[in-house]
Amino acid sequence: MKRKAHLLLGVGAVLAILRPSINDVIIYIVLAALGSLVPDLDLRFKHRKILHNVLLSPIITLGLVLALSKVLTLNPICMYLAIIIAWFSHIIGDLFTIGGVALLWPLKSKRMRILKLRYDHPIVSTIGVTLGVMGIAIWLYLKILKGTI
Repeated sequence: MKRKAHLLLGVGAVLAILRPSINDVIIYIVLAALGSLVPDLDLRFKHRKILHNVLLSPIITLGLVLALSKVLTLNPICMYLAIIIAWFSHIIGDLFTIGGVALLWPLKSKRMRILKLRYDHPIVSTIGVTLGVMGIAIWLYLKILKGTI
């Protein structure tokens, strides 16, 4: 999945699941962007292992939250949830690619996948973009329904 698709998927997932207020939405989008893009920092070293697993990502997210809580006033639990939801959305997105993801690394190096498509295949990015836009639309609908927009 391409970077923009990961970004939209993460933002949409965070907004739909956590439903932040209008006042906090920008900070949630920034945290979702962080969670969506951090997993690809391992591009040069053991890609889709170190930062694409369900064992280390929660620990790294905790470290990020501890650092961010010194500069942000948002509840640390909300920060943690925003980052980890977006991070896991990234991992799930990469399950649709031929490269797969080593979900249980470092315990197991076996890569898991749902589809066998290249990361840049249009279907993979379309799935991410569509789900992300749907998540954003759900958030907007709920805010309009409640009359907070």
